[in-house]
Amino acid sequence: MDVHLCLLGTPRLETTGSASNLPLDRPASLGYYLAVRGDWVRRSELAYLYSPEADEASALSNLRKLVHRLRQQGWAEALEADAHRLRLPLPTDMQEFRSALERRDWQAALACYRGTFLEGLAFPDLSGYEAWLELERQDLARAWRMAVHEQVRVLESQTDWPQAERWLSRLLAADPLDEEAVQALMRVLHRAGKPAQAQGVFERFRRSLKAELGVEPLEATRALADSLHNALTAVPVETAPPKHNLPTSSTRFIGRRRELRTLAQHLANPDCRLLTLVGLGGMGKTRLALELAAQQVERFPEGVWLVALAGTDRGNAALGGAMALFFTSMHMTLLGALLGLAPRALYAGHHSGNGWLGLDAMADQQLGGVIMLAVGGVVYLAGGLILMARVLRRATA
Repeated sequence: MDVHLCLLGTPRLETTGSASNLPLDRPASLGYYLAVRGDWVRRSELAYLYSPEADEASALSNLRKLVHRLRQQGWAEALEADAHRLRLPLPTDMQEFRSALERRDWQAALACYRGTFLEGLAFPDLSGYEAWLELERQDLARAWRMAVHEQVRVLESQTDWPQAERWLSRLLAADPLDEEAVQALMRVLHRAGKPAQAQGVFERFRRSLKAELGVEPLEATRALADSLHNALTAVPVETAPPKHNLPTSSTRFIGRRRELRTLAQHLANPDCRLLTLVGLGGMGKTRLALELAAQQVERFPEGVWLVALAGTDRGNAALGGAMALFFTSMHMTLLGALLGLAPRALYAGHHSGNGWLGLDAMADQQLGGVIMLAVGGVVYLAGGLILMARVLRRATA
């Protein structure tokens, strides 16, 4: 008998010719967790997940009881166990969903996504399980959103406006402040000959945005609304594709709406010629900048372009190496001059007895300075000049 576990939406079990909803209790949640993990999971990890405050012996005892109650539910007959591990190798709709995404089969992926991952399941007292649940939900929701936008592009190319409108409306039902979906739906409604509905979408979005965040829509959204409002007919106006070289993101940009609007206001200021994002590494500055750039593409007629300052080709690497050698040569020269010309021994406190070649501290220091000047500075300078010559030859070739 074929068994299929559905975890997108309300959990249920599908067998040949029938389907039944599954419980939303702790024993079932253990089965869902194991099915998502797919492979062996250590008992100690599961014990801590469900009994984080208990000692190890008590936590493992609680886990054994949980496994027993899971077996009694009847749907997890494939559960495998040994002394240290558990596994539940059941096919799931999550696996099908992600497989369809990898194949770029957007229609198949969307057919798998019936709703929020494990909809209705919640354990406020199990912080570890709740954190895992929330991360999975966010990841799957981002993937679903990406699939919807890709499928809408396919439908637009087929001029299937009703289906495109239906999918975009579902996006906005899930997140009413998704401005990218608002813009797409306005364009689809306009091309479908529904200018009044397109304007209505914009007005509702503007009111919601004002009420929730106290801000106005992006300039690109307002400009789109004005152009649709002033259009004399519902005939789509073909425009040139936006000019940019921005990478396509496979994940949804979450939150940071206030930062995006603040940055957009700076860019709209004609006196702002340079805008710099500063912060610790790993804070998401690059991702924020790319999202801002993507939202500003239609605002700049000449395009929005990504310029990587860290060179990746051999020419840029050689230029960077040459500059590094020049700076090192400069450092060695200045330090050598300082040591050689200093009127007193700078490191006398660290000098005991006779130094190299039997020299005292002052003579030892002066000899070191001469070596730095005559050898260190010259060698690094020569290396920099050689690399720079290669760069220039490659540039003029």
